[in-house]
Amino acid sequence: MEQLENETRVGEQEKPITIEEASTLLHLQPSYIYKLTSQRKIPHCKRGKILYFFASELISWIRSFEVKTEEQLCQQAATYNLTKRN
Repeated sequence: MEQLENETRVGEQEKPITIEEASTLLHLQPSYIYKLTSQRKIPHCKRGKILYFFASELISWIRSFEVKTEEQLCQQAATYNLTKRN
């Protein structure tokens, strides 16, 4: 993932990637990505009939579905309990 993200940077500006590259990055079929774009569930840009994606946005989108570990949940609960008592 990091390699593709580095390859899509041009200077300081990120270069858009195609649906095929997005498919490879996400390990999803292009048809499913089309479905997600039509439902506006995945970050994308559209110019005419062509879809563009940014690897950094797709990686952030993937991370938004992160499942926390039991340890992370316990730490979060402990922090919550400490702040609620004061």
